[in-house]
Amino acid sequence: VKYFKKGSYSTTKPTNTQTQATDQSAVAIKNMSFSSANLEIVKGTKVIWTNEDSINPTVTSNDNKFGSGQLKKGDKFEFTFDQAGEYAYHCSSHPSMTAKVVVK
Repeated sequence: VKYFKKGSYSTTKPTNTQTQATDQSAVAIKNMSFSSANLEIVKGTKVIWTNEDSINPTVTSNDNKFGSGQLKKGDKFEFTFDQAGEYAYHCSSHPSMTAKVVVK
């Protein structure tokens, strides 16, 4: 356990990259975007996308390794990343919605 003296810590601005080192990670779909446009995870992590928007998006990998089909509000899609690499994906119904998962 580390103890910090008052004023000995620092804050950083949040970035649009989220790093997860657990066996699962969540991505929310809202405001016509993926909540973590750049997600970094470890091999073997399951990513769960949840549609929190009124649109019916898809989660479609650019290389066709995974695809959700259209997700209604409240629907979930999950995919486990078993190999290291970069996985770009998009919404096939809304081309401006793009994101990436980096697996280490």
